[in-house]
This record gives sequence, structure tokens and C-alpha cells, in this order.
Amino acid sequence: MDKTIEIKDWYISNFGEFEKRLNGGSESSIHKKRKEALSSFSKLDFPTIKDEEWKYTSITALLKHNFVPDYEKKTVSKELIRSLLFDEMKYSLIVFVNGRYSAENSVQLNLPEGVIVGSIAEKIKNKKILLVDDVFTTGATVNECARVLAKNQAAGVDVFTFARAID
Repeated sequence: MDKTIEIKDWYISNFGEFEKRLNGGSESSIHKKRKEALSSFSKLDFPTIKDEEWKYTSITALLKHNFVPDYEKKTVSKELIRSLLFDEMKYSLIVFVNGRYSAENSVQLNLPEGVIVGSIAEKIKNKKILLVDDVFTTGATVNECARVLAKNQAAGVDVFTFARAID
């Protein structure tokens, strides 16, 4: 069997394991997009340099690995972080581990007034949110943003739009 097909099948079959770990997130609109993307992926082949858009980009090296989502919350030691910094520097340090804000490893010094650093989910709890959108067309963007904010316990969401598209 072609190695590329084996890898493709491996990714498709592992999507189910990913879904099991979503902890209720399988009903979200982003997950619907993931499923649509997987459906498209299952019908296509990996791009090769024979494809015009990919003629200068070979993904052969990427196909040698089976990538999997990192399901566990990872920690990074303060010692490791310190080893990567300049010595004796006065700084604010904002640390993200696998895309998640790490309060325990972050140092906030002299932030400008109004600047808040932290987990967005924690910062919006019980707060009124003003969502600003440049152009309101179908309302899909602001509706989805408002839905996610409400799901994460925002006290309320108001929308301000600069312009509205008219059919």
C-alpha cells in the first residue's frame, strides 16, 4: 500500500479519538468546521510538488511523522524559562504553554493602565462585553462570538458595528 495513503488513513482514523476528548466541545461550530475539513481531507490526497500551488513546497518530511494533539496539560519549570532569558533583566514575562496562558510562570511588572493579562475565559466571567465589528453582513460572526462569550459565562454581550451590509 502507498505510504501516503497509510498516513492519510491514520489521521482519519485518529479523529475519533480526538473527538472523544473534546469534553462537550463536539457540538461547537468550530468542531463542525473540523468535521467538514476532515471530510474534504478524506476525498483529497496530500499535496505534492506536482500540484501547481505546491511546486516549491515538499511536505515529504512532514509525512514521516504521525502528529497527535497534546491532550495533557503541560507544565514548564521556572528553571527552564529562566535559562532562556537574559540575566538580571527587569521585564514582564507572559508565558503560554501549548497555547494556554500560564499564570504560575508569568511575571507582570508595570503594565500600562488598562492592560490585563490572563486567561480570556477567566477574564470574561461575569463581565459585560462590548463586541466591535467593522461590517455587519449576515450576523454570523457576531452571533458566534456572542454565543462563545455567553458559554464562557460573560454577564452580557453588546455589539457595536460601524456599517451594515444591505441586500
